[in-house]
Amino acid sequence: MIDTSWGMGPFSYLWSNGQTTPHADSLCEGPHTVTVTALGGPFACPYTDGFTINPLTVILNPDVSIVDCEDDFDGTIIVNPDGGTPNYRFLWSTGDTLDRIKDNLNPGTYYVSLFDKNGCQLDTSIIIAAMGADCIPNVFSPNGDDVNDVWELEDAFLYADSEIKIYGRFGKKMFESNGYETPWDGTNKKGRAVPDGTYFYIINLGNGHDPIRGTVTIIR
Repeated sequence: MIDTSWGMGPFSYLWSNGQTTPHADSLCEGPHTVTVTALGGPFACPYTDGFTINPLTVILNPDVSIVDCEDDFDGTIIVNPDGGTPNYRFLWSTGDTLDRIKDNLNPGTYYVSLFDKNGCQLDTSIIIAAMGADCIPNVFSPNGDDVNDVWELEDAFLYADSEIKIYGRFGKKMFESNGYETPWDGTNKKGRAVPDGTYFYIINLGNGHDPIRGTVTIIR
């Protein structure tokens, strides 16, 4: 509500977004002004004031989670909103409309849209990541038959800065990748096919998680 006790009505209103009512709707982040003009005296008397609406921000708690590939995630993801104009509304990709979702969440990416009182919107997401030694294939056959030709990892359950390294039996590095957009196809760093046999991998997930170590066997 605009304070008009300083002048004699009637009053006119002009907001920086062009609205001309005493109350402005749909104001989102950024600076705003309103000019109120008192029209009841011998002279029109305008008064201008300004304010800023802080941008919508959101913190997801936790921001990332690791679950075993055979188990369900039984924790809770909570949205902590700030900025904009309270009160807030929520819409998850699961259809939930509370500030949290919990229990029996499968691995994958979950999206949530945050709306403030003025309808301003912020979209964000969280990854429930399933990655452990039991989730990682231990054999593949890069023989060109288009069946199991590459070492498939669930890229959606890795992070952008996850680091994958593969070594031969004598410690020579065969493959290295940040993220896993291009799966290992059984070739070395020069693009030559490596011999059949067992190779050792280290997956550094990042985000404070312990590295995953194991072996993968090539059988052509």
